[in-house]
Amino acid sequence: MQSLQAALKFLTVFPYPKASARSPWEISSAILFFPLVGFFVGVLLVVFNYIFDPYLASEILSVLLVAVLVMATGARHLSGLANTVDRLASEIEGRKTHAASGESLAGIFGVATVVLMIAFKIRAIEVMGEARNQGVLLAPVLGYWAMAILMYGSARPDKEIQPTAERVRGKHLFLSTLIALSLVATLAGKLGLRIALSISLFAVLARAYFERRLGGVNNYTLGAVSELAETFALILFATF
Repeated sequence: MQSLQAALKFLTVFPYPKASARSPWEISSAILFFPLVGFFVGVLLVVFNYIFDPYLASEILSVLLVAVLVMATGARHLSGLANTVDRLASEIEGRKTHAASGESLAGIFGVATVVLMIAFKIRAIEVMGEARNQGVLLAPVLGYWAMAILMYGSARPDKEIQPTAERVRGKHLFLSTLIALSLVATLAGKLGLRIALSISLFAVLARAYFERRLGGVNNYTLGAVSELAETFALILFATF
């Protein structure tokens, strides 16, 4: 129960328990529940879709669902995406930006990426049609599962996340994967499993890239991969 609460607190704006500090051991153990937390978020989106679908046009409803998704996480993952992109831009251009100096203010690259991700999500949800419930339910599952993949086996994690990453074991990732794939296979069948395979490959490649380019995984890259994987999943559900 404590591990599930830790996962909820780490990934969403879930307010309980009140204490915000979580030990590295609690967070590493909570990784197996990451897909389950994503499922809870997905259920929230399905409920909103069920309530408002008869009254709102598809274009407006898709904006509402993405807004709920952002609020459920407190925009933490979008912040991680913005900071990661700014850091990568600074590394590529060889100059110091806000993200590279440790400040949380996102630069133009980060803002542009966040806007693009939100636009992709809105458009993907808008065109899903009958598959909308399936897509919005499982995309957070796959996005949060990607975070578990990213954290496991990272050779050079950031100092802030290193105590947690070092405690992530194969059993944690195995159970997280088992939960994620069970949900996906049950609710989306073979199509869902193909999408899950794509997400897992993306997460593995992202981990290798961040280790080479930024020296390892950190809290920002975790949020970035979650956002990118979630968006990727929505696009694939909308496409297929």
